[in-house]
Amino acid sequence: MSCLLWDISRLLWNITLTLGHVMLTLGHVMLTLGHVMLTLGHVTLTLGHVMLTLGHVMLTLGHVMLTLGHVTFTCSMSRLRL
Repeated sequence: MSCLLWDISRLLWNITLTLGHVMLTLGHVMLTLGHVMLTLGHVTLTLGHVMLTLGHVMLTLGHVMLTLGHVTFTCSMSRLRL
C-alpha cells in the first residue's frame, strides 16, 4: 500500500512539475509578445509624430505660398491700374 501511495504522489508531483513548466513557457511567450507589441506601439507612435510634424510643415509652407500668391496678385493688380 505504501508503494502505491508513493507512486501516486510521484505521479502527481510529475504532473505538477510539467504543468509548472508549461505555465512558465507560456509566461515567457506572453512576455515576449508583450515586448513585441510595445515596440510596435512605440514605432507606430514615433511614425505618427513624424507624420504629424511633416503635416504641420506642409501646412505652414502652404500658408506661406498662399500669402506670397496674394502679395504677387495685389502687386500686379496695382501696377496694372497705374
